[in-house]
Parts: sequence; structure tokens; C-alpha cells
Amino acid sequence: MPDPIAALVHAEPAKARVMAYFRRLVTEGHAEWQMLENGDIRLRFRTGETYLLAKTTIIRIA
Repeated sequence: MPDPIAALVHAEPAKARVMAYFRRLVTEGHAEWQMLENGDIRLRFRTGETYLLAKTTIIRIA
């Protein structure tokens, strides 16, 4: 089953590059991500660090 988050296409090259890196971390099992109802993405690393990937910012939650 394809990952809907990985399928996101961004017109901004820098944002696309960052999302590709995050996708690689998820694919390799270092993190997991979840799309929230508002379209933001929660990225949680196996170490417990959690980030909110919003449209224009990245916020560390824990």
C-alpha cells in the first residue's frame, strides 16, 4: 500500500528535498509519520523525539 504522505508533491525544491529525507528515515525504520486531519504531519522518531511538520514550519513537540 503506498504511503499517502510520501506521495505529496511540493513545487518548492527545498521542501521536496526535506520531505524525501524524512521519507527515507521512515522507510529505514528510524521514524514513523502520520498525516493529521488538518494536513500537517506528525513525525515521531524511535528515540521519542516528535515534530510537527506544518505547511511552512517544523516544530519540535517532544
